[in-house]
Amino acid sequence: MRELVAVVVPVFGNEWSGAAQACLVRAMDMLEGFSVVFITAENEAAPEIAGTIENSIVYRFDAVNFESVEGFAQLLLSPDFYDRFGWCENLLFLEPEVWIVKNELKYWCKQGYDYIPGARGIFSLRNVDRFHSLAKKERRAVHRFISGGTGKGGDRQFWLKKAKGFWPALRSPTPVVRTYFSVGAEETPGRELPFAVCGIHPGNLKQWQDD
Repeated sequence: MRELVAVVVPVFGNEWSGAAQACLVRAMDMLEGFSVVFITAENEAAPEIAGTIENSIVYRFDAVNFESVEGFAQLLLSPDFYDRFGWCENLLFLEPEVWIVKNELKYWCKQGYDYIPGARGIFSLRNVDRFHSLAKKERRAVHRFISGGTGKGGDRQFWLKKAKGFWPALRSPTPVVRTYFSVGAEETPGRELPFAVCGIHPGNLKQWQDD
């Protein structure tokens, strides 16, 4: 039986700032019980922080995919990447600047969406089967996206485009519903907090640790 979701943590080198470590510790505390997969370059040693996380594993990919934003985008646009995660139904991509406010991961997985983009970056929830089949079907479009230079901004714009239109290829919530999934740290005062807040850094970390 497949697992409902795995938490995917990209690792670019072994250096983690204090704020990034605090965010990761918070995430692991709030999302306890879910499998955690650290993804990194094949020529990198296992990230030290992975050894502190129970129930975690490390997947390695071609080093070129971790040398630039464009290279990483190409990895996340490849069907082979999602094929590696055939043992689970969904992937939550976690970034070191994301603060998990409350454990609603199971709830969001059960809403029937293929793609829930976060407020920024690669933070998102993705359906493995749908992303695998779409990445395979759209190989030519992916090639144009990368070769045209658009991939320098990451893979987000490619998938957002697939979630738009009258008959979107990816089922995705409306912008309003997405604000209950995540918002930027600067958008939170005076409103109900979502599942996650993006944009945590040393300057605003204490605010969230104290809440």
